[in-house]
Amino acid sequence: MTTSPASSASDDLVRLVAANLAAVRARIASSAREPDGVRVVAVTKAFGPEMVRAAAAVGLDAVGENYLDELVAKRVATSDVDVRWHFLGALQSNKIAELVGVADVLCSVSRDKEIDKIASAGGAVVYVQVD
Repeated sequence: MTTSPASSASDDLVRLVAANLAAVRARIASSAREPDGVRVVAVTKAFGPEMVRAAAAVGLDAVGENYLDELVAKRVATSDVDVRWHFLGALQSNKIAELVGVADVLCSVSRDKEIDKIASAGGAVVYVQVD
């Protein structure tokens, strides 16, 4: 039997994430939204790389972090796991170039100058916050 990188997460952790995901999917199904139109992003803030592995083991393919250092460390530690990395929360202009290199998606972009810096750094998928 071949073991996938995601399967190296503990069984208890995988069961916990699976139960939480089932609860989230039930809430989505009971809403007015089309379930296939909702992307679930596993936010692993304050959890270690094993949480990324557990999320991948239950089929989640998007992981979010709101600190650059944590995103970098977890991306390196789980480089064998196939997930898209989302940076969540406020951007700091001086960190945009590094973020573009490690995050697949930048969320909560709220200023024109951030968009300009992202574009000049090579671009990324961007979610824009509009007030």
